[in-house]
Amino acid sequence: MEKTREEWAQHFEDLKAQGRELEGLVPVAARVAKNPDTVYSTRYSKQEIALIRDAARKRGLTASAFIRSAALAAAAGELDLAAGDKAAALGEVREKARDLAAAVERL
Repeated sequence: MEKTREEWAQHFEDLKAQGRELEGLVPVAARVAKNPDTVYSTRYSKQEIALIRDAARKRGLTASAFIRSAALAAAAGELDLAAGDKAAALGEVREKARDLAAAVERL
């Protein structure tokens, strides 16, 4: 029978109390960057990510590089965020319109 989370937690607490929590581990050589990066996770709708990927492809960039470039331009005040807000709102309206059209079809 497999252990529950609580049983695993107790098992490792017991090992720690005995000073054995590192037993059986294998040392691994690792490098730590002098200037570690930060990764942000953002959520996009299917339509939003398609738009981003298309714009990135047209510029010869990956989606990540495109997003990074746009974010840095916005942070530097070189990008009109209102235009992005309007595009996002328009995307939401389109999505709602599709949902309404699908609901009407079911009537």
